[in-house]
Amino acid sequence: MRISSKLLLISSVFLLGCGVISDHSANNELTYKDTAANFQPIVTDFNNPVLLDSSQNVLFPLANPTDDDRMSFKSSEQVSYWNIAFYNSLSKKYHLLDNRKMIILQYEDQKELSSGTDVYSSEAHDPNPAQGLNIDGKLICYSVIIEDFNKDQKLTYADPKYLFTSDDAGNNFKQISPTSLNVVSWQRVAKTNKLLIEVQSDSNNDKLFNNKDHMVPYVYDLKKGGPAEPVFSKEFNQAVDKLFKEQWPDAKK
Repeated sequence: MRISSKLLLISSVFLLGCGVISDHSANNELTYKDTAANFQPIVTDFNNPVLLDSSQNVLFPLANPTDDDRMSFKSSEQVSYWNIAFYNSLSKKYHLLDNRKMIILQYEDQKELSSGTDVYSSEAHDPNPAQGLNIDGKLICYSVIIEDFNKDQKLTYADPKYLFTSDDAGNNFKQISPTSLNVVSWQRVAKTNKLLIEVQSDSNNDKLFNNKDHMVPYVYDLKKGGPAEPVFSKEFNQAVDKLFKEQWPDAKK
């Protein structure tokens, strides 16, 4: 009788265990089906996530549909983005960088910013988790086209590139380079925490930015904020031009 009782007890435990596993599998299957049913296909393509060093924030660049002829920023030479989604993996909150129409050509990490990457020759940032975008714990820099400068009713690579910044959560997105001046390159002066920005002016008023236009250095104070300022005064520039013409009268400038 004792053996029979033990066998009965073991059998009951085994059957109970099987029942629990069966219910758990059914619940998982139901959950997976519900999750799949809630998936909503969208037009937007979310690129690979970019992890920020020492931060819970994650970037999801939104690639431009370069295979769509209707988009004015179509280009086969450079990857660009029409926006960036920021996601806080701790709070689960998310938002877009900005709601304006724009072309984001580049966003910079600390290594690239310190070396002064040329925004023309550099490709868009490679989303490598080992290369974070956390600059001084807060700052991210962007090369952005946002103004229809030549008034052709669309944004194109012919329009000026402006330098924008935000914190590492994608907040306080703002333009720091002067309007109507095309940003060619920038680099950080680490000891003074300033950005040196090289810009082009449309000096011949042809609504184009090329080697016929003048290059002008600007400086932006990351701590002080405010607008970027010319490195040299108007009086100094005039004195330099005068000296150049006196010493090199036959040279074209």
